[in-house]
Amino acid sequence: MNLVPFEVITLSLPGFRSALPGVLLGSAPVDFTVLPAGALLSAVFNAVDETLDLIIAQHLPPDVPFLVTILRTSQIYVSHEGIRWNQTGLALSSSAADGAVLPIDITKTNAVGTIFGTAIGADPPFLEYEPRIAGEAATLLFHFVCSMVVDANETFVVHLPEFTSTAPRDSPVLIDIESPFSQGTWVGYTSTLIFTLAERIEARTPLFVSIASSEGILLPLQGMRSRHRLTIQTDAEAGRREPIQLHSATLGNLAGTNLRYRSVFNSYTGIAQGKRNFATSIFLGFTPSMTILPGELVMVYLDRFQGPQIENVAVTSEPSGSFSSASWMSGGNLLVLTALQGVSEYTRTQVSIDSSVGITLPIDGVKANQTSLWISVAALDGPVWRPAVYTPASGGLAAATRSTVISTSEAVGVCA
Repeated sequence: MNLVPFEVITLSLPGFRSALPGVLLGSAPVDFTVLPAGALLSAVFNAVDETLDLIIAQHLPPDVPFLVTILRTSQIYVSHEGIRWNQTGLALSSSAADGAVLPIDITKTNAVGTIFGTAIGADPPFLEYEPRIAGEAATLLFHFVCSMVVDANETFVVHLPEFTSTAPRDSPVLIDIESPFSQGTWVGYTSTLIFTLAERIEARTPLFVSIASSEGILLPLQGMRSRHRLTIQTDAEAGRREPIQLHSATLGNLAGTNLRYRSVFNSYTGIAQGKRNFATSIFLGFTPSMTILPGELVMVYLDRFQGPQIENVAVTSEPSGSFSSASWMSGGNLLVLTALQGVSEYTRTQVSIDSSVGITLPIDGVKANQTSLWISVAALDGPVWRPAVYTPASGGLAAATRSTVISTSEAVGVCA
């Protein structure tokens, strides 16, 4: 039939959705290209009716090929269930004056798969890891479930940017992997894991892939920010899935941590130094790989240091105003620093606490680079964890996360 300006072709897309602002409660125009050029005035996605309206801009005679491409920038997403080959339920209709068309099924569709975390439509696929230390070998646990069948010998590809390995980078390395997978492969030069299925997996079957820390895959040296984009994809015949984000917890790191003490002035050497069992000024330095926001906390464990419990005493910091106050938890030997203006990622930071606060060096002194002195950061952009035992969200085996030891700390000696 003929189509004339302002007539509408409607495409029914059950289960489709859009991330465009304001579209959840109504409709919004979408980006498109069209052949013949200029044939469409606009295209509008209606989230309530789950339809796409194509509004004609010029006269189109019968039997003229008509091609509309809705661009990715339109942020229209397929149903949580994906699309099967030649799926029914997707329909075209038109109220054209020259001949109305009742909804008719589109006879040919390609398959599109979807991947989620624990259940279809519930959450994104995700990765857990233990221990939670940047640059360390970790046990990796992947959680995902597919809306489509995935056959034996088909693969999942996981891209882990900035992850490294103790294995050589120039050739793929086989890794141990459990059923229903037959093989795991680490490709170092692309930071990619490939999981190959040993058997057919039915749709909606939860999948768990565990890679032991003994395989030597290392977390990124600088940790992982919220912007860190891990992805998972599959070329399954029943529904290809382009790379989508694989969610994971953020992780921070601190470089160049150092700790100095100043208790007394040594008239013989002409320099100030720490002295055992004396109140001391404390100077802490570090460079965070993540942003520390106002109100977030840096905690320093000072083994066997003493002094009365003190809360919210003023500190000096560089950059100026980055930290405002400190508290000394005498029962736990914990110095807690509170960020005022915060610190941007990769910014060298110095914090000093005056000796008048009353924190006292241990009676038996401190060893150079003493390994019982550690630091942690409660930062949303990437925490540096306190030593403890953490249980994965999946309910898997608990794992201990080691402390982040202060890399350089001064010695305070004892003379008997």
